[in-house]
Amino acid sequence: MSVEPHILSPVSAPWVAWVMLFLLVCAVLAEMMQQGAVVQAFATMFSKAERLYGEVQQNIVEELIINIFRIGTLAMALYLYAYRTGEFRFTTYLLIAALVLGVDMLKLVLSVWINYTFRISKRFAQISAHYNNLWTVICCGIYTAVVVLLNVDNRMAVQWTLFGLTVAAIVLIAIKWIRIFCTNIRSLLYILLYILTLEVLPLLLMIAGTDYIVD
Repeated sequence: MSVEPHILSPVSAPWVAWVMLFLLVCAVLAEMMQQGAVVQAFATMFSKAERLYGEVQQNIVEELIINIFRIGTLAMALYLYAYRTGEFRFTTYLLIAALVLGVDMLKLVLSVWINYTFRISKRFAQISAHYNNLWTVICCGIYTAVVVLLNVDNRMAVQWTLFGLTVAAIVLIAIKWIRIFCTNIRSLLYILLYILTLEVLPLLLMIAGTDYIVD
C-alpha cells in the first residue's frame, strides 16, 4: 500500500499558487473598482492629504475585495514565518486567515472605543482613510516579499526578512501618524500609545496564535 508523500516545501503545495493568484486578482480588482485607490495609496504615503474613501463611489463589495487581499496576504506571511517543516496545509492557512480576521475585528472595536473616548468623530473618517491607504501599501510590499520567499528554503532567512518587513511597517505607520497628527509632546505620546495598543500588541497576538495553530 503506497503512502502519499508529504509536501515539504511551501512552494510545492499546489494550492499556494492559486491563493497567491487569487490575492493578486483581488488587488487588481480593487485598483480598478476604486478608481486608482492602490496607486493613490502609494502616491500619498507620506502626505498629510489623503483622498477619503467617501469621496469616490464605493460599495461593500469593493471594501470586501481589498480586505480579502490584506487578510489573505498577512495570513500567508504569518504562515511562512511560523512554518518549520512538514506539510504546508490549506486548512492551516484558513485558520490563520480566520485569526487575522478576528484580530482585525478586535482592532475595529478598539478603534471605535478610542473614537468615543477621545471624541475624534470629526476626524475619524480621515484617520480611517489614512489607515486603509497605508495598510494597502504595506500589504502590497508584503505580498511581493511573500512571492519571493515562497521559493526560499532557508527558514532563518525567511523569518528575518519577514521580521524586517514588520519593523519597517511599524516605522512607516509611526512616521505617517507623527507627520499628520503630532503637534506637541502630548500628541506624540498618544500616537505611541496608539501604535503599541492597536498595532504592536495585535501583531504579537497574531504571531502567538499562528505559532499555536501551526504547532
